[in-house]
Amino acid sequence: MNSSLLVISLTLVVFAIIVIGLRLLRKERVDVREIRRQQLGFLPIETPAEELVNRIRALQYYKREKMHIIRVSQKKTLDGDLYLYDAYLDSDTYLEDRLIVISPLLQLPYFALFQLPKLEEKWGKKMNNFADNVIGWTFNFTGMQRVHLTAFPEFDRKFILPAENKEQVEKFFNAERVQMFVSLGANIAIDAFGDSLQITTYGKNNSGNLDLEIAAATKLMQILRSQG
Repeated sequence: MNSSLLVISLTLVVFAIIVIGLRLLRKERVDVREIRRQQLGFLPIETPAEELVNRIRALQYYKREKMHIIRVSQKKTLDGDLYLYDAYLDSDTYLEDRLIVISPLLQLPYFALFQLPKLEEKWGKKMNNFADNVIGWTFNFTGMQRVHLTAFPEFDRKFILPAENKEQVEKFFNAERVQMFVSLGANIAIDAFGDSLQITTYGKNNSGNLDLEIAAATKLMQILRSQG
């Protein structure tokens, strides 16, 4: 056999082995996560309703990218339904085990909420101000604006609150609700709209993230129920 053809053949074989290996590893990872979901009480939904898919998409601030939602699972609770899903974005980003809550207890304006990093001393304050400005500028491209809750200066210094409608958000965030979201803890990000919200952990990458998110969702619904 011609040496060049042999090299090409060997290259193709190696490439095929790598592709198959990666697929097997991904399948194994998916299987492990599926078992984990079932242990947490989530059951798979073979064909998610279009209404559910649209609600998931409505919670995303990166609406310019097409979102392909797969592997949806549901857990019913007294106060609402929890859903886990995976998704592909056009930017080749793959999202795993994203958690959303749909509950009649939720009557939320369209907003996002996440905490600034805890940086101390003079340079920490400067870096937080810089991050605040950059994040606010970034959200302007999504049709949202950085809202400052001047009635709650401590909260405003620690959290970024982009929203679509400034007046609605200012009306929604009274003292009780500010404390409610603060109580969820650090490293928790919220995307909210109507009777739905998405809870995401950030700044960490470990198997406990999903437990933190589910605990935050449960706590949030319990607080809302206690408020009547």
